Amino acid sequence: MAADRRIKAGVNVDGPFYGTVSLDRPFLLLTSPTGEKYFRTSWDETWPRLTGPKRQDLVENSGHSSVTDAAILIDQLGLRPQLPPSEIENQYGSIGSREALKFFRDELTGFFKQWSAR
Repeated sequence: MAADRRIKAGVNVDGPFYGTVSLDRPFLLLTSPTGEKYFRTSWDETWPRLTGPKRQDLVENSGHSSVTDAAILIDQLGLRPQLPPSEIENQYGSIGSREALKFFRDELTGFFKQWSAR
């Protein structure tokens, strides 16, 4: 998005910003408690340089990988009880994988629909 003006809107799903990022287009930052712990400094440094419409949402009870297919697969395969509690907390949180999938799907679809027609 920083290198290509054709991209109308962007999203960061619980990851750090690398380098100095300045953007003047719509931007959504979706965060987990794990991301808050490890990436907050990066977000705070970048946030003032995001000068277009912007929004940040903390996805309560989620983990860093709640947005990925891994969360669904872990639950479908019944592996959640076999993983170390710290990994579950950091990667998947206590949010149900289907609830997380629906949340992220709805949020991302709504965000991009809002800004793609402009």
